[in-house]
Amino acid sequence: MFDPNFANLCTIYTWIHNAGYGLHLWLTDMQMDMPLKIFLMFCIAYFAGHIKVLTLVIGLLKKKKKEEISDSFRPELPRLLTPPSADEPVIQEASRKLEERLQKLYAGGLVQGLTVSVVTADGPIFSKSYGTANTEETDPEKRRNMDENTIFRISSCSKLFTTLKLWMLKEKGAIAWYVAFFSASSKLWKLNPRDDDIKKYLPQFSYAPGSWEQHLKRDPARFDSPTEPITLRQIASHIAGIPRDFPPPQIPEWPKNMDGAGLPHYHTTSIPTEDDMLAAIKSYPLSNIPYFQPLYSNTGFALLGKACLIANSAYEGPSAPSSFPELIRRDIFEPLGMSSSSFHLTDENKIRIAVASTDNDDLVSKYPSNWFRT
Repeated sequence: MFDPNFANLCTIYTWIHNAGYGLHLWLTDMQMDMPLKIFLMFCIAYFAGHIKVLTLVIGLLKKKKKEEISDSFRPELPRLLTPPSADEPVIQEASRKLEERLQKLYAGGLVQGLTVSVVTADGPIFSKSYGTANTEETDPEKRRNMDENTIFRISSCSKLFTTLKLWMLKEKGAIAWYVAFFSASSKLWKLNPRDDDIKKYLPQFSYAPGSWEQHLKRDPARFDSPTEPITLRQIASHIAGIPRDFPPPQIPEWPKNMDGAGLPHYHTTSIPTEDDMLAAIKSYPLSNIPYFQPLYSNTGFALLGKACLIANSAYEGPSAPSSFPELIRRDIFEPLGMSSSSFHLTDENKIRIAVASTDNDDLVSKYPSNWFRT
C-alpha cells in the first residue's frame, strides 16, 4: 500500500542529496581548504533541508485544515469480481447440492425449522426455508411456516455491532484505539499509550487486585499487587481477563452438578444492570492478567456498549441517541437497510420471531459431534 508519509521522506532525502551534490560541484571550483569546503557544504545542506521540511509541513497543515471531517462512516470498499448469477450452471449445481444437504438436515429431526440464503451484491442467488417457526404451537396460524421474513435471535453475533460502532467512533476521532506492541527488552506486550482506558468512559470501573488464589484465601498480600489498566481494545479482543458473566451465577450444589450456571436469563427474568456488573467486577480479581490468554466475556461487551454510548454522546452532544439500541439502529441498521433488526421485541416483529424449542446443551447430548458432517 502506498504511504504518502514515506513519499515525503523520500522527497526530502532526494532534495538534500541533490542540493549537496550541486554544492560540491560549485565549491570544487573555488580556491579554499578542503575542511572548510566540507564544513560549508554541510551547513548549507543542513539549513536547506530544514527549509524543505518546513515547507512540506506547512503544506500538509494547510491541506488538513481545508479538509472537512465527515460525521458519516464511509470506508473504501475493495474491488470485487462481478457477482455470480443464479442462472450460471456452476451456481445451479452448487444450489442443488446445498438443497440436498439442507433437506437431509431437516429430515433428520435435529432442526425443526431453518431459513438459508446465499446473497451477493446483486441480491440472493439461493433462498430456501424448511419447517415451522414455533413447533410448540398447535394452532397453524401461530405455528407459522418458515420463510425469508422469519426473524432469528442471533445471540452473540450482536457483538459485531458493538465492535463496528467502536471502529466508527475511532474513525471519527471520538475514541483512541491503537495496536499494542511487543517490547523486545522486557519480552512482554506493552499498551500503546494512546489506547483509551475503559475508566475514561466508566470512571467507576475497577477490579480487585491479586490472584484468585489470594482472593479465596483472603490473603492480605493481594492488596499489594498493582492493577493494570484495561483498554477498550483489550475488552473487544477478549484479552482483558474480565470474567465471562458477572455478577457470578450461584451454583449451590457444585461440584455435584452445575445447576445455576450460565447466563442470567437462563434462570431469572431479572437482567443485571451496568451498576450490578461494575459492583461485581470491583469485588473480584480478573480471571487472568490482560494479554495472558483469550477469555470470552459477555460482561466485557456489556461495558463496551455503555462506553460506546458515552463516547458518542461526548462527541455529538445533546442530540446524540440516549440508548445503545437506538445508537446502533441509527448508525448501522438503518444505513444498511436492516429494517427487521432490533434489540427488543416489538408489536410489529414479534409475530415473525422463530421460537426455539430446545437449547444447545440438549442438542449436544442427543446428537454426535460429527452429525453435521455426515
